Parts: sequence; C-alpha cells; structure tokens
Amino acid sequence: MRILLLSRYERMGQSSRLRTLQYIPYLKDHGVRTETASLFDDSYLAALNAGKARNPVTILHAYLNRLRLAPVLRRYDIIWLEKELFPWIPFVFEKRLLNGAPPIVMDIDDADFHHYDLSGNPMIRILMSSKIAGLMNLSALVTAGNNYLASYARKSGARAVEELPTVVDLARYPITGRNSGAEGTVTIGWIGSPTTAPYLNTIAPALRDLAHENSVRLVLVGSGDMAIDGVKPEIYPWTEDSEVDMVSSFDIGIMPLAKTPWELGKCGYKIIQYMACSKPVVASAFGANLSIIKNGQEGFLADGIEDWRRALRQLIRDPGLRLRMGASGRRLVEQRYCTGITAPRLLNLFRNIHSSN
Repeated sequence: MRILLLSRYERMGQSSRLRTLQYIPYLKDHGVRTETASLFDDSYLAALNAGKARNPVTILHAYLNRLRLAPVLRRYDIIWLEKELFPWIPFVFEKRLLNGAPPIVMDIDDADFHHYDLSGNPMIRILMSSKIAGLMNLSALVTAGNNYLASYARKSGARAVEELPTVVDLARYPITGRNSGAEGTVTIGWIGSPTTAPYLNTIAPALRDLAHENSVRLVLVGSGDMAIDGVKPEIYPWTEDSEVDMVSSFDIGIMPLAKTPWELGKCGYKIIQYMACSKPVVASAFGANLSIIKNGQEGFLADGIEDWRRALRQLIRDPGLRLRMGASGRRLVEQRYCTGITAPRLLNLFRNIHSSN
C-alpha cells in the first residue's frame, strides 16, 4: 500500500507530528509506504512562533509546490490529508484538484471550520463556511480528534468517521520514578505554544493567590515571552527532545481554556502528556477535557476561578493525592491514549479502505 501524506507542517507542528508523522514508522513496519509532502516547513512555523508576520512570498511558494503534486496523486492508493490542501482557498478549487484522486483519509484535530463559518468577514463566511464540510464529504474516511469534530464530520455527510484521540508514544514517556510527592517547592507546569499561552491569563488570579500563599513556582514551556499579573513564571523554550523531561519536572500540570466554539475542537493533548508523566492535572471543565478526566480521579476539572484555587490548593498541600492521581492518569494513558492502542486502529482503517477499492 502506498500513501501520500499531505501534512500541514513538518515535525515542529504539533498536529502534524502527533496526528500523522509519529505513525509512519509503525505503518512502515507493517508494509505501508508513506511519502510526505508538508505544506510548510519548520522554518515557517518557527518564524510565526517568534512573533514574525506571515510572509506572503513564502506562502505562495508553498501553495505552488503543493499544486505541482496534482499530476502525481493517482500514483498512490490513499491520500492522507491533514485538514485541507490550501488554507483560505475556497472549496471549489480543492474539489477540482482532487477530482479523480485516490480515496482520501482526512484528519482533523481543531475546529478549523470556525475560522470560516464564524469569521467576522462576511465574504469569508459566504465563500468558505462550507469548505471543511465539503472536504469531509469528499473523503472516504474522516479521523477526528474528539467528539465535537466527529459530530461535525457526520453532520457534513462524511461517509465514515472515526474518533481517534491525539496520543503519546509511551516509548518516549518512561516511568522515571520522579517523586511528585516530594516536600518543598511545588511546581505548577504548563506546556504549549505562543498561540495557546494566553489561556493562562484566564486563571491569573488563582495563580497569583496561590503563589503568595505557598512555596510554588510556575513553569511555562513553549509559551514565548509573556507576563501574568502578579506571577513571575519561569519560561523555557519547547523542543521535541526536551519536552518529556520538562513535563516530568512538574508536580501539577494545568490546562486552562477559554469557552468559545473554537476551544470545543481542542483535543486535550496537554492533559495526556501530563498523565503520561504521572502528573495530576487541573483543567478547564470544557470541551474534550470533560471526556478525558474523571473529576477527582486523574485530577480536577475546574469551572471558574474559585474551582481553580480550590483544586490547585488541594494538590499543593497533599503530596499523597498528587501521587495517587498521577498514577491513575498514567494507567489511563496506557489503556486509551497511546500509540500502542491507536496505531493498530489506524492501520486497520487504511487496510479497509485499500481493500474496498
């Protein structure tokens, strides 16, 4: 079986790395040849994360490179598409390009359709609001990162939809024996990107109060430079090589969210990373978080500042609770949220599509 993967980014892009690229070695071991053609390279994403403006020349060059793939699409058995071919280009152009192409497996792990259907620009809404739904309808299969995205795909008329969570490779997350129950300063940690870091401001009052009450440090990985009123965080860059060690250094992992339709498309990967490192979690009681965490078991779901204060205070003051919740979270990842579970599922999905064509 020969697959052409049309990913959005290279390995620096979290969605591309976790939703598609991390499965390629497993697929290869089982006789599937995957060739990758990313739309943007790591230098483009690094520039965005550094706060630089999007470069129109770079974008045009990337789009032309992808357009040149049109004549070779038929050489493959399956087209594995991350989200869309060309962001901000109307569906009619992508439909024409994909006409006569092999079966498409479309993967989505964000509510990208809300960039279009909830845009403040009426022309974008007119031209683009049904684009993602149209691509889903064209696809032989849509793999969705959570139930909200899967429901959208079904309502769009997708022929087949599978909910496939964003997961970790446990080979990269060994149980280290680091003691989250140790006495002394407690580390509250967050990992993400500059685009998700502003969510931390939604819980700034709780973080500020707890920092004044307790011996607490706040560690941010991948946020870029940012200020949180009344708190002085320690900020570290994200790298793929260091992320597991950084999360392992936390005592508590946090995932605040805003409450908008966009956040309903978030797949809770931070939570899964924390749990893979045996860390208790405090997360906003919203979206996919509700389906991952059982409140009081792997961590706490917080709805409002007082909930955040209460949950973090309880974990800060109870090392034993941190250990028990961390162990529970690790077991959950081993049972549901690792490539050992999802990779065989994905392989079978590809085989079924291939055999039916």
